[in-house]
Amino acid sequence: GRKIMIGFLQLDGSEAEPGVIIRKQNALLKFLPDGWNLFLVRQGIHPLSLESSFLKGELHGLILTGYAGEHRNELARALAKIPHVWLNSHNLGSGGTTVLMGNEFAGRMAADFLLQKQIKKPLVLTFQCGNPGFAPKVDGFRFRYFSMGLTCTLLEWKTPDRKNFENCFSAELEKTLEDLLPVIIREKYDGIFIPDERMATLFHRGLSKRK
Repeated sequence: GRKIMIGFLQLDGSEAEPGVIIRKQNALLKFLPDGWNLFLVRQGIHPLSLESSFLKGELHGLILTGYAGEHRNELARALAKIPHVWLNSHNLGSGGTTVLMGNEFAGRMAADFLLQKQIKKPLVLTFQCGNPGFAPKVDGFRFRYFSMGLTCTLLEWKTPDRKNFENCFSAELEKTLEDLLPVIIREKYDGIFIPDERMATLFHRGLSKRK
């Protein structure tokens, strides 16, 4: 009959947009059984504090988002004792890099979709990103086109101050899009692959504003 306390911990590389964070938390809450509680763990907390809370019975498990950041080694040691689930690929220093299954397959699925649409001149938009799962998505897409004897173009969507896009606000990213669109329109690409849902949404919004 005890209450189960699950911590939601945002590490470096987590989304900066409050709306995205709230949507993730609400989605998680729908799946928690009765008597389970989800609480936001203070960002920047030392892994030893997490381990101490777990040993005292104040914390029963963790849901983590982000790409680790500082204290990676200490975090890896603490997580060896605490039941946990990652929402994304991550890097834990000496604990190694973990790329969640399906990233490369997602890239191949995107390529298959565009190939079915007979897209012969696709563009892949890349950007500064902390997610280790980003590169496999791009690789999967490129490999699928290469296996069909076709090529694709990579173009970088430059983020402000070369920050990872996860640490940028939407308004900042939309401004940088203004320099990108004329290039895309001039080259007349007939299909685009954007390996992140948030960036794809911002790109679509930018196109819509320009009719």
